[in-house]
This record gives sequence, C-alpha cells and structure tokens, in this order.
Amino acid sequence: MDAFPPPPPDTWVRALLELPDELVNLVLQNAVASLPMLTLYNADVSELVDPARGIVHEALWASRLSTVCKCFSRADFVASRVTLVNPTRSFGRTLAGTHVPRPEHSLRRGNNTWIPEEIELDPIRPTQIWYEVRADAHNSEVIGGFSSSRARWNGGQAGADGLADALTWYAAPHRHDFTFRRNMYVVFDQGEVWRAPFSTPFRLKHAKWHHVNVHLTSRQAAYKIDGVLIASVALNQTAAGASVPRRGHVGMISYASSYTWRNLHIVRPEPVPE
Repeated sequence: MDAFPPPPPDTWVRALLELPDELVNLVLQNAVASLPMLTLYNADVSELVDPARGIVHEALWASRLSTVCKCFSRADFVASRVTLVNPTRSFGRTLAGTHVPRPEHSLRRGNNTWIPEEIELDPIRPTQIWYEVRADAHNSEVIGGFSSSRARWNGGQAGADGLADALTWYAAPHRHDFTFRRNMYVVFDQGEVWRAPFSTPFRLKHAKWHHVNVHLTSRQAAYKIDGVLIASVALNQTAAGASVPRRGHVGMISYASSYTWRNLHIVRPEPVPE
C-alpha cells in the first residue's frame, strides 16, 4: 500500500477553481465532513490496515484539497484530525514485504508502555482497541492490558507505584495456556473465562505481524487475533470483579521477552444523544 493517496487530478483542480468560492467551500466541507478523529500510537502509515487506513487517507485527501485555493485553507474541515505518535523514522514500505520491525516500535523485556489518554468503560457500549503485534523471538509473550494504577507486577503485592490492577490479554508463539488475567498476571477462577474451542490451539507465528482487536465494557471483555475470537470474560460475574478497573489506560506489557507493536488506536463508543 502506498503511504499517501495520489493528489487530485489536474482536471478536478481546474474544475473546482472555476466554481464560485462559496460553492467550492461547501463542496469540500461535504466531501470530508464525517472525518473522525484518530490518534495512532507507534504509527507506521506505510503498513496501515482498515479502519485506520481509510481515516488517514481521508485526512490526507482533505489536506491536499485545501491547497486548491487560499480561502479553503481557512475552512474548519482542514484542521488536522489525525495525530501520529512516535511515527516511524521512514515512511518507506519494508523491503520485499518482509515487514521488518522498526526499532522505535519495539517493547524491550521487562518494560511497560501505557497510552496517555484515559478511558472510562461503558457497561454496554464497547470501547475498541486495534493494534498490530509481532513476536520477534520464538518465545515472545505479547501482553496487552487495561489498568487504572499502571503499576508494575510485584508478585501480587503492592509495590512503590501501587497494586497492579491491569486486566490483561495474552498471545505467544510457544504457548497458549493464558488468555485473560486479572491484577496483571493472576489467573481467573475455573470457568470464568470462555476460550474458543480450537481443534489446534491458536498461537502467534514467529516474525509475522498479527492484527489484534479488543472489545472492552465494564461488564465484559473479548479479543480477536486476525479476526478470530480467542477468549471472552464476563467481568461483572467474576469473584474478583471489583479488582478490574472501570476507568484507566490501555498499555503494552512485557514480562521476560521483547516484541514489537504498531498502529494502536482506540475507538470510543458514540455518545448517547441527549
């Protein structure tokens, strides 16, 4: 996929310039009026997939249309709706489609990274988290989480930064015994987590990019990898339900191995009309 969409054809630009300014402004506003906000963490726009890919292309298209005439650059729709956090140093596509990981997007052993924006979970309407991960080693443990305290694991005890309260989800190329856990690494009681009945247990493939999608409400959580449902847990029915945060931050967690992640974005539920 190209990093940027092609510019508007010259014939389109000439046709727009021949219209009255007010009419062109109206045309452009309607062309991109529904453009949503998007913040991409560990952004690599050369490797985007939908839904983020479509949003980024729409924003770039709007930006280029705004250069048609000076008066359009002052229109409200021109304001940037896409924010790239920690973008790749190069926007070129990886050689021969090998998808070599960017060094700036790797999570080193024993480190945690938390997204700064705070989320409050709704009891019914899910917040969605989209991102891509790559197991850089045969034993990479890829762990996503949602936490209020953002505290590190301290053997189940409170550390200097408090008690680890993260709800975490797991994937790896060498094991499949973990899915959802509470308080970062505490296994839920028997029967509390539903796991997909695979004939062959699902595992990540070493050195391959995988797409992760997580649905979170204050009552339930579920996650998919490459479109396949891996597990779900009913949080309000667990004995430890009170320990699962309702307000917090999304994060990427490393225990004893490294991995790479990119293009994380959060899709919040639409506000309820008043």
